Amino acid sequence: TRFRNVTGVQTCALPILHLMGTLFADGLPIYDDPRLVSTTERGIALANALGPHRAALMRAHGSVVTGGDVEECVTGAFFLEENAHRAYLACTLGQPVWMDDAEAKAAAAELIRSRGPIRRVWAMVEIEGVE
Repeated sequence: TRFRNVTGVQTCALPILHLMGTLFADGLPIYDDPRLVSTTERGIALANALGPHRAALMRAHGSVVTGGDVEECVTGAFFLEENAHRAYLACTLGQPVWMDDAEAKAAAAELIRSRGPIRRVWAMVEIEGVE
């Protein structure tokens, strides 16, 4: 989560850079309270910040990721980290080419419909759990 944590300490949302990041084409809101979510009130505040989105960045803390099932949720955490990592690296090389909203949403719909990349990441998670 190193790169997602970095994005949680800036004032702008994490843009989408590659196919797996399109899973978050509906936006990545920022939950602004840096404290642990250890009370009902903070949990409600985080849920409100998340709203209808698949994930939210948590300022100075990390992120929270949801999904239609456990596979989507766990895979989403990997995809969010990968998008943050690639965004970080791209920024060090110059001006990244971010995906526009329309192409990101179209790619996200296809990604969710096909579930191919989700299944592949989940298969790796299962293998890691066996070893």
